[in-house]
Amino acid sequence: MITFAKRTKNFDKITSIFGIADWSASLIIAELKDITRFDNIKQINASCGLDPTIIQSGKSINYHGPISKRGNRYARKILFNCSRNIITLSAKLDKENSIYIYYQKKKQEGKHYYACLTACSTKLIRIIYAICMNDSQTQY
Repeated sequence: MITFAKRTKNFDKITSIFGIADWSASLIIAELKDITRFDNIKQINASCGLDPTIIQSGKSINYHGPISKRGNRYARKILFNCSRNIITLSAKLDKENSIYIYYQKKKQEGKHYYACLTACSTKLIRIIYAICMNDSQTQY
């Protein structure tokens, strides 16, 4: 599976992210296919089921509900595990990682552990999308 993923153009870009190795990158590519086929980040979030549910009743609209879970559950689980690995490695090796800093910010806001990891998963997918669309390899 890794040899097939290495043939894609986004493999090296995804593995340039701190904490994502060959196996995780190949799983991301296998589930999300070509990331450049999406027009914006909201479409990727919706396809993974990481978009918030919108609850409407009369005059009020709540955009801060739980995630919808309507998308690809395997992609959601892979991103969740990758963000957990990044946070674990960053706590030991690189405390300046942007995902780790974002996790600490959400923890200080009083969010639950899994809510913080879900938020980090959306940040990770935003980083992956930005790297693949801009054709750049950056150190995150």
